[in-house]
Amino acid sequence: MAELDKTATDLIPAWLLSFESKSQNTSRLTLPDLKIILSIPEDWPKQPEVLPSPIQSEAIFRGNNMAEFLVIAFMPNAIPGHDMRQWLDLSLAMTGFPDIHIAQAMENPPRLLWWPEIVSSPELANKMKADEAHRNSGQALLNGEAVRLFVLMIRKGELAWKIFLSIPSEWEKHEDALKTIFDDYTNAARIYSSIKVGDVIEEAH
Repeated sequence: MAELDKTATDLIPAWLLSFESKSQNTSRLTLPDLKIILSIPEDWPKQPEVLPSPIQSEAIFRGNNMAEFLVIAFMPNAIPGHDMRQWLDLSLAMTGFPDIHIAQAMENPPRLLWWPEIVSSPELANKMKADEAHRNSGQALLNGEAVRLFVLMIRKGELAWKIFLSIPSEWEKHEDALKTIFDDYTNAARIYSSIKVGDVIEEAH
């Protein structure tokens, strides 16, 4: 379910690892403005809602309901050495949720039930050929629906990405916790394990 680096100090969770699965088809997308290539579920709309700003660009892919979405934020002028966790801290302080736009779009305020401290991962950064990488996962209720949340933040030089995913989950039913975690991580891995950022955009053309 996970992969250890050579010093056994950095654990990469299963939702960031690739594995074979035919239970859900995906569509491969190239987003040049965000300098990212990734896959999303085949039944999701392929055109995201785009929210440009002077500091960052943000694209929101909506799934089959309001609780299912993928948010990709791209910052082209990130400052090396700045704490990337502040990218999440601002939204958490303002809305109690990791993404401001999603929180503001909800009919009812989201309830963030579990959100541990974000993990910095040198092994993941090395795996993605990045200068730094950070990740986290948690649980929330969105309009009363149980979801599992995932976030990955990556920086390559002055380019930085925040990829935030929400998927409906069965964790609230307390029936089979291990199966629920496996299913949720499998669904998240189809997206996160497909991600390529930075110069790969030019290489793909």
